[in-house]
Amino acid sequence: MTGIVTARRPTYHGPLLCYKRRSLFYITVAAQTVQVAHLNAKVSYAISNGKIDPAKPTTVLINAMCVNGEMYRDQMTSERLTAATNLLAIEPLGHGSTTCTTEHFTYWDTALVALQAMEALSVTKAFTLGTSQGG
Repeated sequence: MTGIVTARRPTYHGPLLCYKRRSLFYITVAAQTVQVAHLNAKVSYAISNGKIDPAKPTTVLINAMCVNGEMYRDQMTSERLTAATNLLAIEPLGHGSTTCTTEHFTYWDTALVALQAMEALSVTKAFTLGTSQGG
């Protein structure tokens, strides 16, 4: 269901001014946060099936510029895909509900924050999937 767009508000994501769409049926994939040391960031994430199954491989999903973890809703809810792999969607700095103590950060900061979030969630080995800046 795509929903009806009810409002648009500007959101600042680093060097770009982007617009987030709000709809009546908007579902945020990333529903949890973990605190990490780098930039004192609070990283927003979601895990398919609610927990990491150590018997399955893990795939980390990093969303593109100007979107949030919602980008991976179809993958996170796919029974076939989640039966084969744990999916961990991490929202990068400046996106979704991920926050940090500074307005200015680099791609290296974003990568380190994602790695620290994975470590905090006991993910030591993973495949990664992303597009745009998430790639």
